[in-house]
Amino acid sequence: MVAKQDATAGFDILSFELNGRQKFIEVKATNSKPQSACFHISSNEYNKAKELDNYYIYVVFEAKTTTPKIWRIQNPLQFENKGLVIIPSEYRVTIRIE
Repeated sequence: MVAKQDATAGFDILSFELNGRQKFIEVKATNSKPQSACFHISSNEYNKAKELDNYYIYVVFEAKTTTPKIWRIQNPLQFENKGLVIIPSEYRVTIRIE
């Protein structure tokens, strides 16, 4: 798991397609049922989703049950303004005092 070794990677798991192509997976989990999804991504995850060609978000629903469901969203930013709405929710503030 990449996230344990590098918290700045912008994805949790480095996997591979059957043809050997790298697959970058960010995992989000919820106890909700798979009717709709609402989750947070960091600015780093957002930037990686824009930068990496084969980026996925796996949303795990009913995560605490014995029968979780998974939505796999390949290159999620292609759906921005087409059902996927991304709203900034935080801003980082740095203050320099001299």
